[in-house]
Amino acid sequence: MLEPGGRLLLSVDHTVIRPVAYPREDYLATTAYTEDYTFDGRTAALTSWHPPLHAMTDANS
Repeated sequence: MLEPGGRLLLSVDHTVIRPVAYPREDYLATTAYTEDYTFDGRTAALTSWHPPLHAMTDANS
């Protein structure tokens, strides 16, 4: 639940970003990963999912 005054951040990464940064990972796998970021002096764990391009196009058909 989002607290009053809290922040909800949503973003979509380009499908090539994760494989470029981590070339040893399997591009064709849909994977979740978590990274820590600091916003306004507070650290937040942000979880993202890497969907390969075929997963994005298959979802739209």
